[in-house]
Amino acid sequence: MNRDWTKQILKIVLLVVLCCALAGATVAAPKIIKYAPSADTNYSQVSIYVMTNESSLCRVSENNVTYPAMEMNMTGNGTEHWLNQSMEDSYYEFYASCINSENESSPPFLINFTVDTTPPLIIGSGPSGSISSDYTILFVSTNERAKCEYEASGWKNLESSDGFNHQVVISGLSQGPKTYRIICSDQLGNTREHLINFYVRSPVYAQISLSKEPPLKAGLYEVMLTASTELMPTPTLTYKIDENVKSVDLIGSGRTWKGYLIIEEGTGNKIGSFSFKGTDYYGTSGDLITSGKLFIIDTVPPNAPILNALSQKDGSIRLNIRFEGENLSGFRIYRSSSSGVSYLDYYNNTTEFYYVDRNAAEGKTYYYAVSAVDLAGNEGALSNVASAVAVKTDVDSELSPQTLNSIGEAISAAESAKLEIEHRIQNLKARSSEIVSNTGILEDAQNAMIRVESAISNLRQLRNSTSSDEEIMSEVSKQKIAVKSALNSVPVSIELENYPEVGVSPSGEDIASAISKAQPQNAGNIEYLSRVQKAQERIKQSVSGALLTINYEGSTEYMTLITQKITLNTEENNSMLISIIPKSIAEDSSQIKFLSAGYTIIQSDPVVSFPAQGRESELRYIVKNRVSEAELGGIKAVLLERYSANVGPTGYSVFEAVRSGSKYIGILVGVIILAALAVYYFRGGKDSIVDEDFEVDKGLLEEENRDELEDLEEEDIDSVLNELRSIDTNELSKEEVDELRRRIMRLEEIKRQMVLQNRSEGMSEYSQEKPDENFGEKNKSETARILRLYDGSSIKSIQDLKKELARMDSDTFNYHVNFERNDFADWIKDALGDRALAARVRKARSKKEILEALKWAGR
Repeated sequence: MNRDWTKQILKIVLLVVLCCALAGATVAAPKIIKYAPSADTNYSQVSIYVMTNESSLCRVSENNVTYPAMEMNMTGNGTEHWLNQSMEDSYYEFYASCINSENESSPPFLINFTVDTTPPLIIGSGPSGSISSDYTILFVSTNERAKCEYEASGWKNLESSDGFNHQVVISGLSQGPKTYRIICSDQLGNTREHLINFYVRSPVYAQISLSKEPPLKAGLYEVMLTASTELMPTPTLTYKIDENVKSVDLIGSGRTWKGYLIIEEGTGNKIGSFSFKGTDYYGTSGDLITSGKLFIIDTVPPNAPILNALSQKDGSIRLNIRFEGENLSGFRIYRSSSSGVSYLDYYNNTTEFYYVDRNAAEGKTYYYAVSAVDLAGNEGALSNVASAVAVKTDVDSELSPQTLNSIGEAISAAESAKLEIEHRIQNLKARSSEIVSNTGILEDAQNAMIRVESAISNLRQLRNSTSSDEEIMSEVSKQKIAVKSALNSVPVSIELENYPEVGVSPSGEDIASAISKAQPQNAGNIEYLSRVQKAQERIKQSVSGALLTINYEGSTEYMTLITQKITLNTEENNSMLISIIPKSIAEDSSQIKFLSAGYTIIQSDPVVSFPAQGRESELRYIVKNRVSEAELGGIKAVLLERYSANVGPTGYSVFEAVRSGSKYIGILVGVIILAALAVYYFRGGKDSIVDEDFEVDKGLLEEENRDELEDLEEEDIDSVLNELRSIDTNELSKEEVDELRRRIMRLEEIKRQMVLQNRSEGMSEYSQEKPDENFGEKNKSETARILRLYDGSSIKSIQDLKKELARMDSDTFNYHVNFERNDFADWIKDALGDRALAARVRKARSKKEILEALKWAGR
């Protein structure tokens, strides 16, 4: 009973909950699910629209109030409702609310938008009036953000970065009125049309052209003037060369006019310019020349070329042309059967630096000359006359085409090198001077020409050789190296700079130094020093110089000619001049080539004496170094007495006296003095620097009684030299070592003079060996002769030379290589027969440079 009652109560509760839920669902207010306008509009008739989720009634108000207080009812009683309103441009806010049949209303719903029916205003535009160019900037400015277009073969956008300012560049405008239609639209599509009107008055300009492209040689030329628009009246045209202004008389009409320009002979290389002025039909004037304003004048003919003629195996004759100078249009070729070639013998022309004459009769000699023609059309002087015989040789050679071609290329390259050397020799001769003449570079250049001509001859013979291709190519390589060596040994150019004469005078320190070096026995004699200082008042001295810059391919050498001039106010016959040359100019006397006669090298430091004879004395020498103008002031001479009253004749006065006698007596006395000095210092002197048991060969001291040089044996000097060289220098001081070396060098010099004398009488310093003469093979021994060195060693081959150079001390090297001699170059030329390598080694002044020359030659 109780359980049934409980069930009934639960059913009633559930029924009540369900009814309450249903009752709550039916009392919800309607919802606005769609509305309009939802954005700004450019229509003045606006329909305010809402859609609800159920049937309802809706109202609208401009105020945020509830449904009962809203004053405007919307049409419609279902789910769609609207209200049509006529509105002015402005911003609007409306609130909508809807109520259902249960009298439940929705909260106010905001509908906001802007009504804009006004197109953008054009507050600025341009251009306006008239313009004087063929381009302009078309622009408009709007009061609001907008997009603007202009009409020009369709509609095109004006560019804008902010939406307010719009522009575009219009070019290619012709003269006359112009109208451009502009349309600007704002963001709602409101559009406004605008017109831009202006007038184009283009500047008057002209273009000038000539009947011939510049450069212009002397002659008459037609001038064409083309104007940008029709001109009235006749325009004016003038041209200016230097400061001379001349008029061009024009004829024509409209835009086209012409006249004539005259270029006179002898005008030279100049730049002319045109000036123009014209007026169009509208009265607009202009003077601009857009093209052809300047023109180049060239009435100077080019230089004469250098010509070389070569016979070819196929019977043709090849001409190789060498020319340096301005740009050319080509060459004119003149041919004759006699040596007198003139302009009447015109034959052909070419734009290349060579020409092959294939119309030559076999066995006939032809003479050629060429002239250069520049870009203006000026023809220069004829070249040298070159001749060749048209000879057809055996073209069915057993050599391969590649080998024959290599020979031909080598011959062509050698001929070009020959032309280059000829050109360089001409330049050297044109710049010839005393310093150039004494350097030997012109003689070296002429020897280089001989070597190249020899190589050309050898190469031509190879074309008919029966040797193998491998042997031929080996010989071709050898000849190419010889040609390259010869070409590189000739300077490309030289430059000469003369220094002004500088007055100098010795200081007290200079005088004391000269006495100590030239007359050490008087170094402490105060009375003598006073006399010498007083003597300097009798002389006036100056130093001048000339710097020679020698430019080779890839390197530059310098030589300086120095002249010391001494003027004495009295006749001097018993004095001598001592020149102490600063080490900044020359480290050693071996770096100096003396041009003046009568000089004596006192010390290799270098210190030099030269005679003071009469009133004028001069010492001239060449230093292989770049001496600056400022360094010349450090070169000074000191006047010393040739004899000292207290001491008697000095060692140097003895040498001066010897120079006045025969060459043989001088050498003999020199040997006696040096031998006596050697005996004193190395045997009996209290300051001896050798062991007491050291003995000098007494035979040398006995030479005093011999009357002729041939009675003096070279072995006598060798014995003294051997004894001197055997001294252990480790036990000596630096000063003693230097003294020892100086004495060895003096004896070696005497020995060298004896060898040279013997050589002239048929004797040789070298021992002869038989070289390997097989074709195409290197002399395997390379020991044609033996060269004995200053330090006692000897060399028989290039490999020996390289080894000796690696260990050789500076004294030995300076003995064999100095300004006046190069024993290694002489040995390579005379003993090995390699003149090209000898020429390159002769230029070397250090061990490193000689080793580089050997490496360059593949040795």
